[in-house]
Amino acid sequence: GKEADAKNAKAREMMGEAHDYASAPAKLLARFDDMDFWVAQSAKCISCGACTYMCPTCYCFNITDDDLGLSSRRIRTWDNCMSHTFTLEGSGHNPRSTKAHRLKNRVGHKFSYYPDLHKGVIACCGCGRCIKQCPAGVDIRQIVNAAQEYAE
Repeated sequence: GKEADAKNAKAREMMGEAHDYASAPAKLLARFDDMDFWVAQSAKCISCGACTYMCPTCYCFNITDDDLGLSSRRIRTWDNCMSHTFTLEGSGHNPRSTKAHRLKNRVGHKFSYYPDLHKGVIACCGCGRCIKQCPAGVDIRQIVNAAQEYAE
């Protein structure tokens, strides 16, 4: 009734106007090779992974083979793409060895790669958990906004 409508209106007022991220996929691609941009955006990040562990849409995982003698098992565990060891290969090579590369991948996945594969659907639900839990104050919205402003 009226009480629910009033609460709904108050909640919408508190949220403010939503940013338009429709152009984010293309504009992030325009910044893809600009490592100075990603280094600057990742400067505050401490690579703790709180953003990924709190995110309801993150689904990175690791596979571990557990040798049990005559049998074995393969275990899939939730992992965090912001960790410095996430893409570390057995050879010692790491294609995302810097936090700038890891942040570029995380933001790119949520706002560019995923939408390209899924009819424009952004892989960020806008809940703000990553922002609230980040001890360093990294805000994914500010990163995407900066990329969009640069590309205009």
